[in-house]
Amino acid sequence: PRSLQEVLQAEVRGEVTGTVDFKGNRMIADFTVEALIQTEFLLKKVIEAKAEDTLQFEEAYTVDQEKIVVGEQSFRYTATEDSLHLVKSFSLNEILSLLPDPLGSMVDMAAPDFFVEDPLQLRMSFSKEKPSLPGDFDGDGIVNTSDFLIFVAAFGASRGEAAFDEELDLVPDGIIGIADFLAFIDQFGKTSNS
Repeated sequence: PRSLQEVLQAEVRGEVTGTVDFKGNRMIADFTVEALIQTEFLLKKVIEAKAEDTLQFEEAYTVDQEKIVVGEQSFRYTATEDSLHLVKSFSLNEILSLLPDPLGSMVDMAAPDFFVEDPLQLRMSFSKEKPSLPGDFDGDGIVNTSDFLIFVAAFGASRGEAAFDEELDLVPDGIIGIADFLAFIDQFGKTSNS
């Protein structure tokens, strides 16, 4: 006989909106996860449900080589200079318990550890906030010579080339050129307080 796990399949797609910030040893999170859970259940019947969860907390965190641990939560992660990707594992039971009745009740009747061996992974990606001051490429709050040197290093680059950076394409046309230079000069000397 086939197990319930073999006849029950779930696909989860969604979007994360909000912020994660790190100040000192504290992680400040304020984001919402919206998910569409599509489940194929017995007789190939497809059931769809929307789930939404908001995470808001400010807690001390620790980091080791593989995880960020915040309170009782732990996230595997990868990070680059301008992005953070968090991965949280959930059992299929935990995901399906978000479904509305009657399917949610049916899942609750299953053994609580039924799907523990086959966890689903929720991947959440956060990008570094773009500077609010156009031309402030180094993010120090003023458009000055250091920003000019960053701009000059990429001057002439087109989208698809290694030196191209969307942030430097001030007049978004896919090339860092004269139009961007004129826009940069217009910002030169401005500060985030001006």
